[in-house]
Amino acid sequence: LHTREEKIRELERSGIDQLVIVPFNKEIASFTACEFVQNYLVDRLGVELLLVGHDNRFGRDRKGDPEGLAQCANRNNFRIEKLPEFNPEYGKVSSTLIREAIQKGELGHAERMLGYHYYLEGSIVEGNHIGRQMGFPTANIHPHSPYKLIPMNGVYAIRMELKGKVYNGMLNIGFRPTIDSSSAVKTIEAHLFDVSGDFYEEPVVIHFVKRVRDERKFSGLEALKQQLKKDKKLIQALL
Repeated sequence: LHTREEKIRELERSGIDQLVIVPFNKEIASFTACEFVQNYLVDRLGVELLLVGHDNRFGRDRKGDPEGLAQCANRNNFRIEKLPEFNPEYGKVSSTLIREAIQKGELGHAERMLGYHYYLEGSIVEGNHIGRQMGFPTANIHPHSPYKLIPMNGVYAIRMELKGKVYNGMLNIGFRPTIDSSSAVKTIEAHLFDVSGDFYEEPVVIHFVKRVRDERKFSGLEALKQQLKKDKKLIQALL
């Protein structure tokens, strides 16, 4: 869902004062829950209050739940607070459910669970300029992380951060079957509504607002162009 840098940014937005990242290695993997608490939370951070999720478990013996940590807390004089399950009106929230929603193109549901539009960071790279020939110049996006979850193929309403500004636009994820029916390379191409020019190598952040249709193969470029006009009109109304 998020790279380490994105996770750090979201934690900053939540208002935390300090973030400590402990690299996971064989030594950490060998710790019981209480050994980890003793070595890091008590000895190094001086924990006084530990907030634990209702279903959280960690440590070699998987006893790092609120009940299993009670002995550690008593021995080291800190308190444990068990957080209740978060159950909003639209149902359970979990990273698995968020990933499934994004992969299915259900961005509205993903947004409700995340609290914001799912986004992708990347850079603009040069394409084959076919979109420009049709009057729809596109920015080809190369994701910064190969592990970043990409939404399912289709056409999306988006907002893009570019050079300190935010632009509305539409974006296609897929294999461009009308242009090259034999292509096995998935592309991410964005057409922005209120900006023009070449922005090669510029970093961007794409915020996915809504999936509007499947990727389709058309009879030719003219038919594709007419559909893009319809997509643009619809997405401009949405945004």
